[in-house]
Amino acid sequence: MGQDSPQTESNDSAADSTERVTTTKRTFLQGTGVTLGASMVPVGASSAFEKSSIATDSTAVAESNGGMISSVHPRATEAGVEILESGGNAIDAAVAVQFALNVVQPHSLGIGGGGFMLVYSADEDEIIAIDNRERAPLGARPDMFLDNQGEEVPFLARHTNGKAVGVPGTLKTADVAVKRFGRTELSELIQPAIELAAPDGRTVTVDEFLASSIADNVEDGALTPTAREVFAPSGEPLEEGDELVQPDLADTLRIIRDDGIGPFYKGEIAKDIAETVQGAACYRKTGGSMTVDDLGRYNVNITRPTYETYDGVIDWSTVRVRHRIT
Repeated sequence: MGQDSPQTESNDSAADSTERVTTTKRTFLQGTGVTLGASMVPVGASSAFEKSSIATDSTAVAESNGGMISSVHPRATEAGVEILESGGNAIDAAVAVQFALNVVQPHSLGIGGGGFMLVYSADEDEIIAIDNRERAPLGARPDMFLDNQGEEVPFLARHTNGKAVGVPGTLKTADVAVKRFGRTELSELIQPAIELAAPDGRTVTVDEFLASSIADNVEDGALTPTAREVFAPSGEPLEEGDELVQPDLADTLRIIRDDGIGPFYKGEIAKDIAETVQGAACYRKTGGSMTVDDLGRYNVNITRPTYETYDGVIDWSTVRVRHRIT
């Protein structure tokens, strides 16, 4: 989780002019399901996009006048490029990248998590922050990570049980952002991720970053039974170079593609999430309290971001984010 991984970039030089927005240099999509927790996404300006190349060298310098996609995985970068080429804007591409990363970097982010999104709207000449961090379910209690003697439960036991699972906001932000700023339907933006997850889709192989995380989670006993079927199907963790196939994730994404986010927050997917989190068979036999009602109540907060100036550079940040410029 906390380690760095190479960024991949695609850029072009088709436009005549460019607008520069400077933000803190952080990982584009990071943490547990963080949605665009680091990147300022400008929308509204019209410019042509023509793909030039996708770089996998983390030391390469990329320049662009028309558009650029940056992510931690080439497959996710490709998903964003496809959307720009088909006429989508920066928000559309960012959401497509988010969904794709859910498939190829599931240990870092996904629709089961939350985060922050900063958006600069050229049309409105305004920067907004979308806070979609996970929320504690109503059943959460201040002492839920204390043992019977009132002592703090060890970290590993705390973060691998159902009580540690918050109500996710990533998918809600994707929906809100696309409806307010995007040009493309959410159903189109999720399609590249479905093709990456499906057994008959595009081939995805486990990279070093994911292999390390899978091994750590298997060693810690942190995988649920269904997760073990995907990431340790033979009892041993998948290794770098192994093919990664996630048919259940593909099915989940298809439901969202066809029916919108409703099933995730109020319908069949919400029921499965609540049952899994509450289930004592998972999470070291300690279930959580999340309910379908908790999921149904979730909403994002749209606020004005905070900022500070360092060496002439304006650092924009969401109010609740804890990592700042260093």
